[in-house]
Amino acid sequence: MKVYIAESDGIYPEIEEKNDIVSSLDESDVVFIPPGGLSAIFDLSQALKLGKKTVLFNKNMYYKDLINHLYKAHLEGDIKNPPSGYLIIESDIHEVNKRLEEIKNDKINDGKTSKLL
Repeated sequence: MKVYIAESDGIYPEIEEKNDIVSSLDESDVVFIPPGGLSAIFDLSQALKLGKKTVLFNKNMYYKDLINHLYKAHLEGDIKNPPSGYLIIESDIHEVNKRLEEIKNDKINDGKTSKLL
């Protein structure tokens, strides 16, 4: 499985050793968004725009405000689906690996979130 890691400099060996890491979001099957800056947010928006399976790594509740904003936008009718409909949100790297393995084995395809925060 081809995984694109946003803003990564080899700091996620748990993911890199089990997957084929690609340097282009367009080449990927899955996009992994770790905590990061504007480039990570840009990659997140591009992944969603392209309809890529996207795993948001919410380590230490890093993306809490973004997730809350997306839910609020959904409740107000600005976004059709809640974040759990298009993002896989995990707060533990071991859970991220489990989700990636499930995607690789076609056992997950609906963007279910096991842990939001």
